[in-house]
Amino acid sequence: RVERVSAFIERTAHHLKGDATGDLALFLDADLEVLSRSQAEYSMYAQQIRLEYCHVPYATYLKARANVLRGFGNADRLYFTARGAEMEPRARINLSEEIRRLETGGRAA
Repeated sequence: RVERVSAFIERTAHHLKGDATGDLALFLDADLEVLSRSQAEYSMYAQQIRLEYCHVPYATYLKARANVLRGFGNADRLYFTARGAEMEPRARINLSEEIRRLETGGRAA
């Protein structure tokens, strides 16, 4: 059991590399659920991520965070389950809006 949970957690480092089914698919979709929240909730999440990386110089953070988000945005799909597919449109809007904000120096576009 511990090994299975460990494998699930390790997979979050490479969410979209390969397929996922069953419990792994549910776990990965749950991990990225935050991307699909309302604009206000997602904005709060993005602020919390910046606080988590407050030790990173601001300009470096802007570039690195935008690159991470582009990786998700360029993926064919973000989620593995039917419920995830329902969340995807909102998640893609949030990703696009945050990337645009990061590319404009952290200001709302």
